[in-house]
Amino acid sequence: MGLLALLFGGCSAAPADARTTLEQHAAAIDEATHELFGVLAEAGFTDAGARSVVETCRSEPAPGLSYEVRITATGDDPAEQYARLSEGLTSSGWVQEKDSLGGDQPSGRFSRDGLTLDVKTGGFKIGDEVHGADELTLALSRDDGCVDVADGGAISEVRDLEKEILPPG
Repeated sequence: MGLLALLFGGCSAAPADARTTLEQHAAAIDEATHELFGVLAEAGFTDAGARSVVETCRSEPAPGLSYEVRITATGDDPAEQYARLSEGLTSSGWVQEKDSLGGDQPSGRFSRDGLTLDVKTGGFKIGDEVHGADELTLALSRDDGCVDVADGGAISEVRDLEKEILPPG
């Protein structure tokens, strides 16, 4: 009977393994987020805050989930401060992979230790109106961040990993 249960149980251990892997990803990304708060402060950005999210990253050939942190900060002149941020990231070991992510405002992609950091300035437009022109947004994820989950695994089982991340102090 035990063998039949094992055979028909499919990948019953996968959700626990997926959760463990997502927890490991979260720990590495959260640690880098705390470091980034310091780099942002040194570049003159204020009111920094972050929020982690767990998202579906793939449905085929197997379902997958990923963990990412989105950081926002404000600045008096984000375009000028972006240059200082870029220098700070480089001196912290980040390598600039792209010097633009498109658009008219400064942006770039950086990588370090299997992590990818996308940085954008300038907010966004709705019609002719610009929103968040004084904001900087960063998205931090793992290069190999899509974790396989067993069929039937639910994102709700790992939503508790999502949280607000505040800068120190």
